[in-house]
Amino acid sequence: MVIEILDTAIVLAAGKGTRFLPLTEHIPKPLLSVAGKPIIEYALDFLQKLHIRKIFMVLGYKYQQIQVYLNSTHFRGSIKYLFQEKQLGLADAINLAKEIVKKDFVVYLGDNLFLDLPPNDLFQHHLNRQANATLLLEEKRTPKETGVVLIGEDNKIIKIEEKPSIVFSNIITTGIYIFSPIIFRAIQEIKPSPRGEFEIADAIKKLLKQDNVKVYGSLFDGWRKNISRAKDLLDANREVLSRIQAGIIPITPGFKLIENGSQIGSNTKIIPPVLIGNNAKIEKNTQIGPYTTIGRNTEIGENSIIENSIVFDEAYIQKNARYNRVVYLNEDIFIQE
Repeated sequence: MVIEILDTAIVLAAGKGTRFLPLTEHIPKPLLSVAGKPIIEYALDFLQKLHIRKIFMVLGYKYQQIQVYLNSTHFRGSIKYLFQEKQLGLADAINLAKEIVKKDFVVYLGDNLFLDLPPNDLFQHHLNRQANATLLLEEKRTPKETGVVLIGEDNKIIKIEEKPSIVFSNIITTGIYIFSPIIFRAIQEIKPSPRGEFEIADAIKKLLKQDNVKVYGSLFDGWRKNISRAKDLLDANREVLSRIQAGIIPITPGFKLIENGSQIGSNTKIIPPVLIGNNAKIEKNTQIGPYTTIGRNTEIGENSIIENSIVFDEAYIQKNARYNRVVYLNEDIFIQE
């Protein structure tokens, strides 16, 4: 008897991240960092914990930077790349793997950050039911800017709409899907949406109309964030720093968790949790924190206050600066939430 396993994933990371401009003119969105680690690396670590071994990553915008970074990590050589030349939607990106993937697979939207694993039986639940699609879902009080789902008995999906004008449910998609190869045929049958993209929700609707096709949902109640704007990145940084401080998540390599009362420059005040990268220079009369990540080889000028913020590697902040809830690359390129 052959035991079926799910060991293949398609990671979607081709988007331009326009809501992060001007940062993403210089850094592709998957390399924006939370607590010193790019969000794409969180995605890959998450999939590794789920025992996914075969990863196909769909890249597009500034793909060279992403490849160079991942080739510097332990993921080097374990990822095969596919390229989406035009941003034509999630279904179009998934369809790039139609000639490669011949068995059930996971789709992971690379701008999602999961800090808790889904139910242990998620994959086996999909295989045991011989489902054609299983969507990881969550409840949200005010669904918007995402796929909205109506579920029925036994969590069978009845209806799905991408960004509906009339919200009909408080259940939304999370960015993890499991599909059988039948999804590729459904994608071939859909047309572009009004915004000019091939929506994965439209392909799932095609599945729902077919006889003997099984589409289920599985509810997730852990911590997840769709990183779509600066607020999301800063909220994720806050949560990860809290978990690092509590010993739940390991400290990012190349960084130190600075404890309450630690002194860096003279008369410098640290309000934890604060993560500071190696070779960072913090001048005197400075306050850092709370919930702040200071990148490696970064210099913070004297008499500055940096709180609830992310400062990237190699940054320089002049003296007398005041930053709160800022994602900072340099003095000309930053986002204030």
